Amino acid sequence: MPRAPYTLSNEQRKVLCEWVRQLRFLDGYASNLGRSVDVKEGKLFGMKSHDYHAFVERLFPVAFKELLLLNVWRAVIEVSQFFRNICSTTLRLDDMVRLEKTIPEILCKLEKIFPPSFFNSMEHLPVHLPYKARVGGPVQYRWMYQFGRFLYHLRRKVGNKAFVEGSICNVYLTEEISNFCTHHFESYIDTRALNPSRHCSTACKEQVNPTLLEIFSSAIGYATSEREITYLDDMDYNVAHAYVLGNCGIIREYERIFEDEMKRMLFCINDEDVWAKYRDRFPYWFKEYVLRSNITHCTIGALACGPLRRVR
Repeated sequence: MPRAPYTLSNEQRKVLCEWVRQLRFLDGYASNLGRSVDVKEGKLFGMKSHDYHAFVERLFPVAFKELLLLNVWRAVIEVSQFFRNICSTTLRLDDMVRLEKTIPEILCKLEKIFPPSFFNSMEHLPVHLPYKARVGGPVQYRWMYQFGRFLYHLRRKVGNKAFVEGSICNVYLTEEISNFCTHHFESYIDTRALNPSRHCSTACKEQVNPTLLEIFSSAIGYATSEREITYLDDMDYNVAHAYVLGNCGIIREYERIFEDEMKRMLFCINDEDVWAKYRDRFPYWFKEYVLRSNITHCTIGALACGPLRRVR
């Protein structure tokens, strides 16, 4: 009996699980999916609902590109793109009207691939999501992740199961009063409200130089593994240089000069268009301007030269 086109073989499942196990996300974007993978059995387990959202919206197009048939992969990608558009932080009315018209077609494509037992009320629910987004606005203001985490926080406070509500209220009031009182303590007293970030180590906190610019004086950030020396390519170098210049208030004067020069060179252009279309020119212009003007300020000169290509 031939295998269904939407299923994966044991070898394909192991390849997928190994790929997921090696994934690394930005901090706070999703949990460590490598802990939810069983490579030997070819299974994913223990994923949170937010992890499923990240997997469907961002990983589906890449994860199944070489594993599924082309028609099955395209149908799955359309579902992924649909939920990515619905969960966008900025919604356009015409986009929601378009999604409202295309989602029935997407579901019809899925019905051609998956058996009837696959479909229930949850598969019908996406038909109503574009209208809800059009009426209620971005979903980030309406979904329940933060409330689910808070309810889990409350359930952990139960000390007496015979009086669940009273136990939660008592511990919650004690916690709120304690947190309020800690705001009146001296700064050297270690409390929950005054605790440093989880990314801040004692060593990096003691090495802060108060004379540095604000962007370099932050006491957070340290390597989570053994550091290796590498070199930035041109794209990474330009991105790093532009980020530093864009977050230094000391060069605001030079940004205004750049705007004036660009508006003199390009007629009928406003300030917003200058930075929208020619932001990548600013680091090169800034370096040439500092060298041409013989500016002796050491900090300005260092910012103009840019970062080192040799990094850890």
